[in-house]
Parts: sequence; structure tokens; C-alpha cells
Amino acid sequence: MDKTGRPQNTMREILSRNNFKGLRVKMLSQYDDDVIDGLYYAACQAESHIKKQSLAELDSLKNDNNMPDSDRNELELFLVDDNFEAELIRKISEEMVIAALYKTVEIVIKRMLAVSGLFSENEVRSFFRIKELKRLAGERVANLEELPGFSSYDELRCINNCIKHSGKVSDELSNFSGWSKNEKIEYFWEHYLRIKPGVRKFVTSLSIKIIEKM
Repeated sequence: MDKTGRPQNTMREILSRNNFKGLRVKMLSQYDDDVIDGLYYAACQAESHIKKQSLAELDSLKNDNNMPDSDRNELELFLVDDNFEAELIRKISEEMVIAALYKTVEIVIKRMLAVSGLFSENEVRSFFRIKELKRLAGERVANLEELPGFSSYDELRCINNCIKHSGKVSDELSNFSGWSKNEKIEYFWEHYLRIKPGVRKFVTSLSIKIIEKM
């Protein structure tokens, strides 16, 4: 028996389970964002390839003296459309990396908190609401707003919400430095690169706090 009156075997089992849970929390926190980066890089490569092909085709058209002007003009318009679509896909991929990072981290956070055993299934399901996440995690783990990197995570959440709705800066996002209300959001890739390190820092900090409370 230990000092609490529990059998030693039972205590060892509890410690073993907690160690396993802690390991799972740690592993979950080490999410891979290289795949997300790859979405953007693949779109950039596709855009570059299509534009090079279009330039080659345009050069070929200019040197083809046997082609009627009407056909040449039609083909040139077709190539311009190809370039536009390639650029559009690359721009969409910029929005996708924001959405993908947020969704990845949202799932990671929910799974870490679920694995900890500190929350019920219904509570875990409520974590898609930021107020509930902050309230319940604050009661049993830590004040999320005080953890390193939380501001980056919260900014990511706000950008993601703006993408889903208007594509413009919301009241909530305008509270962060560098954003003006109702301004069209652009340069998603740059924002992604800027906030990504802070988001990872937040997830790591949260995982440490969860393990401490288990």
C-alpha cells in the first residue's frame, strides 16, 4: 500500500496510463505542416509550368506565317485564359494553406485535450467555439491567452473565419496589428509564413501544460 492507501500495483497502473497519455499528447503536438506547405509549392510549380508553355506557344504562333490572323488571335486568347487560371489556382492555394493550418491545429488541440482525460466527450465537442475552449481549458489546464503563441493562433482563427465569410477584415481581426476593418485580405502566403511559428509555439506550450495537469 502507498501513503494514500492505494495498492502499489494500482498506482503503477495509473502512472503507466498517464505516461502513455502524456506520450500521445506530445506526439499529437508534433504535427507536420510540410504537407500544407506543399499545397502552395505545387500550385506555384503548376503556374510556372503553364506560363512557360504559354510563352513557348506564343513564340511558335508568331513564327507561323501560314496561320490565319483569326486563328492566331483565338489561340492567343486561349493561352491568356490558361495563364489567368493558373494564377487563380495559385492564389486559391494561398487561402487553402491558411484553412489547412487552422483545421490541422484545431483537430490537434481537440485531440490533445480529449486524450488527457480531463474533459468529457460533450466538452471536447464544444471546443470548436473559442469561448468554450478558453473557458474550459482555463479551468483545468491553463489560461490560453497567457500561453506563448496564443496570439498567433487566435489571429489564424480570425483570418480563417474571414476567408469563409466575406474575404474582408472583420471587427475581430482588425484588433490585431496591421489589419484595417473591411480591407480586402491579400498576401495569404506571407501571413501564413509569419504566424506559423507562433502557432506551433502555442500548440507546444499547451501540450506541456496538459501533461502537467494529467
